[in-house]
Amino acid sequence: MCFVPPDAAASAQDVAEGIRRLLRDAHVGAAAVGDAEGGPLEVTFFGLPWRSGRRRARREVLASVGSAVVLRRAAIESIGGYDAAFGDRAAELDLGWRLWLGGWRVLDLRAPSGDGTAPEPRSAVGDVADPGGFVDAVTVAWRCLDDRRATAALAGGLLLAPLLVGADDAASVLGSLREVVARCGDGRARVQGARTRDDAEILHLLGDPLEVPGLGSDALEPLLGQLRLDELFSGRRRILVVTGDVVGPGMAGPAIRAWHMAECLADEHEVVLATTSGRIVGTGAGFRLEAPDPTRFEELVSWCEIVVVQGFVLLHVPTLARSDRIMVVDVYDLLHLEALELAKRVDDGSRAEHVAASLHALNEQAARGDYFICASEKQRDYWVGHLSAAGRVNAATYGRDPLLRSLVDVVPFGLPSGAAVKDGPGLRTTLPGVGPGDDVLLWAGGVYDWLDPVTLVHAVDRLAHRRPSVRLVFMGMRHPNPEVPEMSMAVRARSLARSLGLEGVHVFFNEGWVDYEHRQNWLLDADVGVSTHFEHAETAYAWRTRLLDYLWAGLPVVATAGDAFADLIAREGLGRVVEPEDVEGLETALFELLADPGAAASCRRNAERVRASFEWPATLDPLLRFCRAPSRAADRVPVRTDGSEIGPFQRFKRRTRTAAALYAQGGGRAVLRVASARLGTAGFPRGVGPGGPSV
Repeated sequence: MCFVPPDAAASAQDVAEGIRRLLRDAHVGAAAVGDAEGGPLEVTFFGLPWRSGRRRARREVLASVGSAVVLRRAAIESIGGYDAAFGDRAAELDLGWRLWLGGWRVLDLRAPSGDGTAPEPRSAVGDVADPGGFVDAVTVAWRCLDDRRATAALAGGLLLAPLLVGADDAASVLGSLREVVARCGDGRARVQGARTRDDAEILHLLGDPLEVPGLGSDALEPLLGQLRLDELFSGRRRILVVTGDVVGPGMAGPAIRAWHMAECLADEHEVVLATTSGRIVGTGAGFRLEAPDPTRFEELVSWCEIVVVQGFVLLHVPTLARSDRIMVVDVYDLLHLEALELAKRVDDGSRAEHVAASLHALNEQAARGDYFICASEKQRDYWVGHLSAAGRVNAATYGRDPLLRSLVDVVPFGLPSGAAVKDGPGLRTTLPGVGPGDDVLLWAGGVYDWLDPVTLVHAVDRLAHRRPSVRLVFMGMRHPNPEVPEMSMAVRARSLARSLGLEGVHVFFNEGWVDYEHRQNWLLDADVGVSTHFEHAETAYAWRTRLLDYLWAGLPVVATAGDAFADLIAREGLGRVVEPEDVEGLETALFELLADPGAAASCRRNAERVRASFEWPATLDPLLRFCRAPSRAADRVPVRTDGSEIGPFQRFKRRTRTAAALYAQGGGRAVLRVASARLGTAGFPRGVGPGGPSV
């Protein structure tokens, strides 16, 4: 279908491009085409404090108001069609809004104006002082917004009427609004009952909040305060961040990451950081901190609009997995690869169970998530493969974004803003045997089974003959979460140091865990930061958060090759990279940075240059942008791609065609294999299963 209003124009080529776009992306319900000479789609929406149809770089708009538009017939029919009860502009706005609520997208494909500038916006419903247009606009808002915002919109219309249409017409407008509410209750119920998107997914299309044409801030301030319109119609969301780790002074990587997500998001949104560990200490900076029981989790899930999860959280909190909230999944931690290393010394049956549990957690996330974030481009390639196998790279997600950045993007681990500053005692005054003149090598973070402290201890044993002042310090031997057992590699490192006569002389173990907020005091007491690991799959995709702390403190770094951070060290001149389990190479690299002040100084200068790009506000930018304009993944919007209910006969024909194609490719075995896989997808949402998207 194509609709061209009297004051719009579109060529045959424009219409053809709109049709091509609808054919390419089955979730697009309408596309504005033509040129932009008649005014942009950023149109003033009557008089309530927001603007509708804001044009974005991705060319999504709330409605195609006043322009030629190509429409998908099935999409229009699925939402109940065009409502002729409104004036033209309000009807177009209402249609676009209901398309979004029904799971469709509306795009602006129009060419820019001749001089490249945007003309002045036109009113969506004509003159805002026109009583009829004003009533239409309030009615559209009232029936399309959710309950909280619809009430505020109606109240705003009632209070704004005397200011916008004048005292003479205000009485009739108020009477019309009362009549609309009495008459259109069923219509609102139908629109709300058919919605598949929350307002949180649509509000970013409304544009600049708290702006009423023709009214100054003095007139608006009392109104905004009474109705809390700034809270309801601004870009402020309610976000729940959930970690499974202990939150407090002693935090490991997942909790640190969750903490800084909450902290940065709280600058723009209302945020709660919750932990399933049951252990919290302290208070958040601008956000609430909780350790909820199951009942409280249900309340928090009802309260939030967006939830951010990581690790095994979905298994620990089934309420989250069952919810319909927009879900961000943080997959920076490679659970199953860690499990393979962690359980490699246990019996085969137990190890298989550990790995299976981790893989189950990741598959639950893959099936449920709307937006996935990881720590590096290498990790992203890994997760694109995982999501492809889970059926999440499909026609819908690819149609929305061929680069798949809207499905999975990179959010590296970050650093505090500004350089590290010492504000208390460090390791030289805390650990007996480590003095002011010693050469200190620091192993920050825990000693886990997928790391290699053994090669490092052997290298220090050799280095001590050339540099008797060398001191290797392990910053934390006991994980802050008491449920995490002591790793076998920690036991091996301690035993080796003791057998070589190094413990307490050249190798020191801090038995506790340095508080997160005081770790800089230990870092700044060191001369070189070290991190060594074995060569295996976990290494290839890991992101060593301890190395970021070395960068923050300006420490030269010696690390094992094979992961993304080792590539950064070599590329940016941050230290030395050695091969796995190379004792001699490791000793040489450590000696160079301790014996050559010029080499160490060069590494420190390079660290200062690189550090700013890893500060938390910079690394979290993709997540911050997503939360400003959140959306469900394209394949999780529950709308049929043909826009109508598929009956038994149509379903039979479709499956017959599929079976025939499979038989042509692989015979009866291929048909049986796919049929069996389809029967096993009961636990997955529609279109997301082990066999891929539903057909």
